Amino acid sequence: MEPIPCPGGCGNAIHANATECPHCGYRAEFSRLEELLGSLSTISSILTGFGLAALVQLAASPAEVGHERLLQWTNGLWIVSSVWLLAVMVGAETLRRRELRGSRMRLTPQEEERLWKGSERLLLTFALALIGTAAGVICLGFSFSVLHGVLGCIAVGIAFLLLLT
Repeated sequence: MEPIPCPGGCGNAIHANATECPHCGYRAEFSRLEELLGSLSTISSILTGFGLAALVQLAASPAEVGHERLLQWTNGLWIVSSVWLLAVMVGAETLRRRELRGSRMRLTPQEEERLWKGSERLLLTFALALIGTAAGVICLGFSFSVLHGVLGCIAVGIAFLLLLT
C-alpha cells in the first residue's frame, strides 16, 4: 500500500493503515473509536463479573420470608443485564477487530457510518444493561428494608443526574 499525505495537514507521507501520524500526532477517527470499544469491552467484563458473583452469592444464601419475590426480580434483572453486558463485550471486540477495507486514516463514508452505527447500538445496549443492573440494586435494597430501597433509588437518581451533566 502506498503512503498517503497526512490528513492532519503536516504534509508528511504516512502509511494508509497508520492510526497516528508520527510527525504531527494526528490521530485517525477510527483509533478513537477503537479506544472507546476497548474501554466498553473492559467495563462490560468487570460489571458482568460483579453481577454474576452477586448472583452466585444470592443463590447460596437463604431468602427471608416475604422477600422471595424481590430477590427473584433482582436475579432476573441481573441475569438479563449480565447477558446484555456479555453481548456488548463480544460486540465491541468484534467491531474493534473487524478488518477494514482500504485506509484506516481515510475511512470511506460507508465504513465510517457502519462503524458509528454499530457503536451506537452497543452503547444503547450497554445503557439498557446498566439500567437493569441499577433496577436490580434497587430491588435488592428493598429486600433488606424500605430505607435501603429508598437509598438505592436516591443513589441511582444521583448517578443519573451526574451522567446528564
